[in-house]
Amino acid sequence: MGSDTLKERRHLEKEIEREQRRLQKQTEHENYLYAHFWPALYKRYSILPVIDNLVVFASSSSSVLTPNLRPVFNSLKNKGYDCVFIGKYESTGRRFGRKTDEFKYYRRFFRYYGRCKCIFLDDTFLPVCSQKPREGQQVVQLWHTFGILKKWDYATHERELSSDILDSRPVHNTYTSVAVASDAAKPSFASAFNCDAKILHAWGVPKTDVYFNRSFTDGARDELIKSVPNLLSRINGRKILLYAPTYRGSKKAPMLFRTLDYMLLKRLLGNDYTLLIKHHPNITERMSIPEHLKSIVGDFVFEVPAFTPTETALCGADMLITDYSSVMFEYSLLERPLIFYAYDLHHYKKERGFFVKYESFVPGPVVSDSLMLAEAVRSSENDFDYEKLRNFKRKYMNGCDGHATGRVINFTLNDGKGRQK
Repeated sequence: MGSDTLKERRHLEKEIEREQRRLQKQTEHENYLYAHFWPALYKRYSILPVIDNLVVFASSSSSVLTPNLRPVFNSLKNKGYDCVFIGKYESTGRRFGRKTDEFKYYRRFFRYYGRCKCIFLDDTFLPVCSQKPREGQQVVQLWHTFGILKKWDYATHERELSSDILDSRPVHNTYTSVAVASDAAKPSFASAFNCDAKILHAWGVPKTDVYFNRSFTDGARDELIKSVPNLLSRINGRKILLYAPTYRGSKKAPMLFRTLDYMLLKRLLGNDYTLLIKHHPNITERMSIPEHLKSIVGDFVFEVPAFTPTETALCGADMLITDYSSVMFEYSLLERPLIFYAYDLHHYKKERGFFVKYESFVPGPVVSDSLMLAEAVRSSENDFDYEKLRNFKRKYMNGCDGHATGRVINFTLNDGKGRQK
């Protein structure tokens, strides 16, 4: 073995050792936070009485109010509640300031959480999982997706947190209530949260209320067109096909989806449709049309900006193309055609897994390439199975009727004694 090869091997071994030490320190730090620091902060700030008017909203994934938290926050704010939002932890990045930033962030969070009447979450929020709420407090989970199709968290064998970490740092273990879209959603949530089904309630999903706002849905197409650069001058009355694929990969290593055959789709559909691409909110790397294709398909394929709300994109589209994304549930409320471009179905089944049989579950045709997709779009113009779509909506979205926000508030803060719409 040559000297250069030995040097490279030793260098690689040192890199691996450094990474292992870093991960070990990170694990030890996270265990300390979960088992000692967070419970100590909660104990300190929960000595004083609960403030009945104080409601906390927390998100581990966003620095702004998320679609499920926003309507509840705004409604309670209008009712006179003291509403506080705690977004995801973000360090300044200074080497010697990170610990201070972290301490200040968690101190602020527990100062409010220790005394609030209720805290609303939209994702896993580990500080809350470290300490059971005291009497008079509620922890309400408004999960960001519908949780019915894909296996996730405790339900999947391929979770990012290993079983030993989950044993030492349990998650989803402190909720007093979880709002779901329907009774049919309860088994998957009970499996994924490893919780008692008694805390699951088919109150509906707050972010779906907007789909019953006629003025919003009627104006969404114009808002969508205005938000997409160069679309207004090029759409020329064509219908909008929205492609919104699921998030692939892990939180630390997202993967982009396979691009469609834009030239083929333009040739077959370009006279009647325009194609808009909407990335998952957690995808930071954006699609760009290759330079050699821009002059050919640049008036047919457009990217929806990240700032355009998902609900605006969905309500503005004439037809949705997706795969395993939960947007299928929201879109079903509009009773418009859906097509499922599941080019990696076999791989996805193996790696992620489903609670249901995918092919018979989804309320629309399943295709695996661009030609099949174009044919399905044409076929759906006159031969879409709307009855299957309505049955899907009735079964999996029957808690979503435009009043989910009111029910969530009524049954969490009013003990179900207020008037239910």
